[in-house]
Amino acid sequence: MVKIVYEIGINHSGDVSKAKELCDVGKMYADYVKFQKRTIDVVYTKEELDKVRESPWGFTNRDLKEHLEFGSVEYDEIDRYCSSIGLSWFASPWDVESVRFLVRYKPEYIKVPSALIVNMGILEEIRGCDIPVIISTGMSNKDEVDRCVEYLGDHLEYILACTSTYPTRDEEMNMRFIRTLKEEYPGYRIGFSNHSPGTYWCTIA
Repeated sequence: MVKIVYEIGINHSGDVSKAKELCDVGKMYADYVKFQKRTIDVVYTKEELDKVRESPWGFTNRDLKEHLEFGSVEYDEIDRYCSSIGLSWFASPWDVESVRFLVRYKPEYIKVPSALIVNMGILEEIRGCDIPVIISTGMSNKDEVDRCVEYLGDHLEYILACTSTYPTRDEEMNMRFIRTLKEEYPGYRIGFSNHSPGTYWCTIA
């Protein structure tokens, strides 16, 4: 059985009503919607947050990041709304505090961000929360994937083939990697994380 996840991420632009509209679209086409959760002062350095970056919400990186990031009030509303329309949601936490935040909602899955499958601190926290885990291979090599798979063990359910370029060009897709993952990790479910425009490569996968 194929499960489809509709990535919302931070494309709601910090607006709960827009997030709910995106959930409505996800309900039409997918089994799950996925967000991203960050603790701004943990994920980013002060120097990075203080950089000048003009946006509709201010003039620094911090102004932008803080506007985009949902907290308890927003996720409570997302959780309530998704439940009301019969839609499941989960998220990718970018730090330990965000893992603890998301666990309160008892999601069906936790997705490790591609860049963090080498981060033992966040893997330890995720492994301890007894929620099935999804990882993506888009920003790692074989040894790094092996170590992550070994560490997560039975907590890991899905390994996703992925090319982390945005957008991914056709010549970069390397869809045979799905077969490679099936051969290398027969004890796990193998999936596909798409960064190319449209749905063509999802159909191929």
